[in-house]
Amino acid sequence: MTAEAVPPPVPTLYETEIAHIRVTPIRHTLRHRTYMWLVDLDDLPVPPRLLRPSPVSTRPTTSTAPPPPCGPASTPAWRIAACGTACGTRTGRS
Repeated sequence: MTAEAVPPPVPTLYETEIAHIRVTPIRHTLRHRTYMWLVDLDDLPVPPRLLRPSPVSTRPTTSTAPPPPCGPASTPAWRIAACGTACGTRTGRS
C-alpha cells in the first residue's frame, strides 16, 4: 500500500537557510536565514498591511514596468509557465 503525496496547505511560511561555500582562492562560508512563502499563484492572498510594499517603492518606471498582459487572464501562474516554455523548461502548467 502506497500513500499518495498530499500537497502542503497554502499559504505556508517556511523557515529556510541559504548557504554558500567558496574554497578558492580563500575558503569562505556564508549562511543566511530567511523565509519562503508558498502560495497558490492562481489565488494570491493579500499580505497584511504592514508587510505590503509602500506605494512609492512599487511605482513602475520605464526600466521596471512589466510587459503588457497576455494569455488566459494573464495570471501570475500563466506568465511563469509561459516564461518557462520560452526558456525550454516545463513548469507543469504549459
